[in-house]
Amino acid sequence: MTTETFWNGIPTQARRGTAIVDDAPEFPMYWAADIVGQRIPVVEVVLDGVNFGGGIDYLDDRDGSGWAKVTEGRGAPRLGHSRVSIKSDSFEAAL
Repeated sequence: MTTETFWNGIPTQARRGTAIVDDAPEFPMYWAADIVGQRIPVVEVVLDGVNFGGGIDYLDDRDGSGWAKVTEGRGAPRLGHSRVSIKSDSFEAAL
């Protein structure tokens, strides 16, 4: 069974997995600085057609909030999330 996922209330592709956290030097106060290098649960969200600029984004899902954002919250701005930078090619989809 597949779960419908959304961003800004618009259906989009998202999937759970894990990835290695990368540094974000453009953000001196990066919230994830103390977990850089660790593999954590994330949600990969395809933003093409649902968010300005499109692309792919990754949400921290260690507490399930990333998945809740794209499912129950339908990707609405009112439900917060923590975007995380990941090492290139480190995303591994959950089976």
